[in-house]
Parts: sequence; structure tokens; C-alpha cells
Amino acid sequence: MTTTRRSVLGLIGAAPVAAGGVMAVAGNAHAGSGTGSVPRDLRPGGALDRLIAELAERDEFSGSVLVDHRGRTVLARSHGMANREESIPNGPDTAFILGSINKIFTSVAIAQLAEQGALGYGDTLGARIGGFPPEIAERVTLHQMLTHTSGMGDFHRTAAYREQSPAWDSAEEVMRGITQIVRELPLDFEPGTRASYSNSAYHVLGAVVEEVSGVPYHDYIRDRVLDAAGMDASAFHTRTQWHATPEIARPYALQNGGELVEVIDAHGFIGTPAGGAFSTCGDLARFARALLAGDLVGRAHADLLLSPKRPFNAGSEGESGGGESTTSAPEPGEMVFEAYGALSFLTGGRWMIQRGGGSPGVSTNLQFFPSDAGWAVVVLSNYGERAATPIAEMARRILTS
Repeated sequence: MTTTRRSVLGLIGAAPVAAGGVMAVAGNAHAGSGTGSVPRDLRPGGALDRLIAELAERDEFSGSVLVDHRGRTVLARSHGMANREESIPNGPDTAFILGSINKIFTSVAIAQLAEQGALGYGDTLGARIGGFPPEIAERVTLHQMLTHTSGMGDFHRTAAYREQSPAWDSAEEVMRGITQIVRELPLDFEPGTRASYSNSAYHVLGAVVEEVSGVPYHDYIRDRVLDAAGMDASAFHTRTQWHATPEIARPYALQNGGELVEVIDAHGFIGTPAGGAFSTCGDLARFARALLAGDLVGRAHADLLLSPKRPFNAGSEGESGGGESTTSAPEPGEMVFEAYGALSFLTGGRWMIQRGGGSPGVSTNLQFFPSDAGWAVVVLSNYGERAATPIAEMARRILTS
């Protein structure tokens, strides 16, 4: 059957999508202050470069930044130490833990299965995976889980997770253990009536990927998302591998006394569908290009994934990975919507996609334009405290002014 926009929209029933789709909105998506296609303030020595240097000088930013235009590097900067104990500096090829950025990898996996006809966004959870009580299995849909309207809450905050997770030492145990914890949790509210950021929902979406595809989640993402996008430096490293590989950026968090402390052990044994993969700036730019080019999922399904589903309320929907909030308030005149696994910003007459991540010692941000603009901005920091946020916000202002 030929895939059309009408047939794709039928997968989600009444879920709202912007007319024309975000990938159909063209525009130059660059500031008028520059010459040619590259704004002056994004170039070396420009306003963004100066901000990055100032934050690093004040020890408020440690990490790497990439501004990419159609596969060409416009600005690449690295500051601070990937490993303070061994004096290894951050560099353009340093791998950082992503926090919640890899929620968009999970949503891509769901989109791939939807494209194959293996599931639909309107399916109830119970139609795709067993073991959940009827009040969840028969009422929660995949669409609600993807848009944080399921009421499933956050497993990180439970006593069961804190007590059980230190003993897990395999990807299988992590997936099975968290899924079982979520099965036993009540809903926080009636599905579809409210919105509240849900790590539990995204974890269970990964369990759905396993059940429907017959492939373990981490293997599925490696083979059909990371490898398919050419992300050779990206992986789900275990905590053991992280400790043993000094070149992978260590996360550093401020303690009450103001001291920066390495906090690898504040993270789980391995990342989950809700967050915790590792990647580089270059690989995330490759991911954005591959998604928009139709290399991961057909363009109609990519359009569906990135299109607005509901208004996002930054004041009441803080995104967290068991750590800090990672979503900033919209700029004046911006409108922000929840998409599948990301946020869609309508700003300066253009659509922009953002996915952030935050957890102890982690602050990350990926932004890209799903029109013909070809811009991607990646900020990866191994400091917490929203270290990536001011850099990402300035880049967005420059590209949409």
C-alpha cells in the first residue's frame, strides 16, 4: 500500500497535527545579521562563541558544542575536562551521556514499527504488552505515553527503584526490573486529562518495542537507529564500561559545599528507553540529518513524529531524568508543542525541534530545523545545573531572529 499523509494520520486517530506538517514548512531559518547563509553571530568569534567562552571561563560550562549546517561545521567548541581526575580534556569526539535525548530514539523505534503496520499510535498498552492491570492496560494508549499524558509517572522517584536497581547488572535485568516496577504503580491521573512528564511511560514504550519486534531494546536501537544513522561513536555503555573508559566524559555535580564531584554511580547500570545513551556532538547532528532525510523512517512518518500534538506548558511540565529540569520557558512570541519524543517550537515563523536531557552531572540539548534550512545545534555538557541551556537558547534566538 502506498503511504500517504491521510493513511499515516489514520494511525493516530484524533491526535492533532499541524496543517502541512513541520517538515513541509520551508524557510531560510537564519538571522538577518549575517552574510550569506551563516549568521555572523554563529561564526567563530561571534556572540555564541563568546558566550560559550565566558561560561567556560566562569566554570559554568564544561562540554562540547557543534553548530552544523547541512553537514558542514560552522562552529565547534570544547571546554573543560572530560575527566578531571586524569586531566583528559573535552574534545569534538568526546562521548557524553545524553540524559533524556534518547527518548527521541525510542519514539523513532515506535515510528518504525508503526510504519511496518506492527502497531498503531492509538493502540492500548494492553494490546501490545501483557502484565499490566486492566485500569492501565485498557485505558492508556501509545499516543498518550509518547505525549506525557498517560499518567504513568516517574519510576526514578519510587522506593522500589532505589532499593532494587543497585543489584541489576545486565540490560535484561534493567529492562525487566523497571517494567515490573511500573506495572505495580497506580496512575497519577486519568489518561488523557492532564500532562505530566513521564519517564515510566517512555521506559514501557521501550518494552513495547521489545515485545513487538522480538529484539531486545538496546540491540534494536543500536542496529536500527544508531547504526542506521551512521552514529559510530554512540552506544549504551554500562556503568562498568564507563568507569573503565577514561575518555568518556564523567558527570560532575555540585555538592552543597560548592564542590564538583564525579557522580557516575548516581546513574543506573545502563541507559533505558527513557534516557542514558552516550553520543557525541557529531553523531547527534548525523541523527538529525538521517531522520529528516527519511533514512530512519519514511518522510511521512518522520513528519508525523515531529508534528505538534498538544500545547506544552513549560511552567507545569518540567522534564527530568531523576535530576534537574531541562526545559526552558518559551521566548516571547514562541509557541511550544509536545511532539513524539521531542518538543516542536514555532518561532520566527519557522518550526524547530528540540530535545533536552538532564540528570546528575548531565545537561544536554539537541535542536534542528525540519524544513530545508539544514541547521543542527548540539550542546553536550558534563556539568549539571542546566549548563547547556543558555548556549542552546542563544543559538535558537540567532537562528530565528
